[in-house]
Amino acid sequence: MKAQHPIGVVTSRTRLTPELLRAWERRYGTVVPQRSETGRRLYSEADIEKLQLLKRLVDGGRRISDVAGLTLDALRELARQDRDARLEDTRRFVPSASSETDSAVSDLLSRALLSVEELDRRGFESVLGEATVKLSPTRLREDLIVPLMNHIGEQWHAGGLRIAHEHMATVVVKSFLYAMQQKRLASENAPRLLACTLPGFRHELGALLAASVASELGWDVTYLGPDIPAAEIAAAVHQRQASAVLVSLVFTDDASLLQRELRWLRELSGEDVILLAGGDAALAHRGLLDELGILCAASLEEFSEQLSALRRSPP
Repeated sequence: MKAQHPIGVVTSRTRLTPELLRAWERRYGTVVPQRSETGRRLYSEADIEKLQLLKRLVDGGRRISDVAGLTLDALRELARQDRDARLEDTRRFVPSASSETDSAVSDLLSRALLSVEELDRRGFESVLGEATVKLSPTRLREDLIVPLMNHIGEQWHAGGLRIAHEHMATVVVKSFLYAMQQKRLASENAPRLLACTLPGFRHELGALLAASVASELGWDVTYLGPDIPAAEIAAAVHQRQASAVLVSLVFTDDASLLQRELRWLRELSGEDVILLAGGDAALAHRGLLDELGILCAASLEEFSEQLSALRRSPP
């Protein structure tokens, strides 16, 4: 096989540093690059595949000295065995399946977790794409995405996953949810809703999940993003002539800021605009929300019920 890839391409595709790549070549003879006329190292596709497999095996706990001398076919088989074993391990985090749909959820959740553990973005995106075909939007959100991200967060805090795993998963899920919401075109007379988080609340997954629910129920949703001041939200309300605003409140270290922004949002938006709040911090401040006339949703299901009731009895 022709060697045509310089070392920069190899390190990019294998995620090996140049120093580690050269050390593997020197100590273990993992690959033997050819040389260009000017003396540059050149690698073939087979070289790159072997290095990718070696890195995957080493990242999975094997020693490079034990696998460096294996053939490409042997490395492929060993990588397959390791992946099957890890996939089986992830199933202990997945609820037991009691129906054909539950079985599909269990399989999707197991493969999604494994993709995240391997930092396999394309694999993770593929699992989410498959889920849109196999699951209803509600099951996709509540039975796959929510438990998946909760588990990833727990594993990150427990040290089972690194911050890179959590960030990669969050980026993919946010992009997926945003695209999912954008694909639904509301009718011209649909009520308008804004979704966002307040200042100090940078975790926007809940807001995106809620925006997805609202779009599915026929609302014309504008997603503003995270960390939006109350005054800016109110300005967007008036510009879009929105009927409702959803703020996701996951947690905060500054209760006084939250209280101030909620009061400001209520005053500036106008009494005719329905305000809704969800998330752990919303539940913790339910007394204030009740005082300000802000609906509080303890779950996506409750949020869906509230939106459906508002559609039947518009403000």
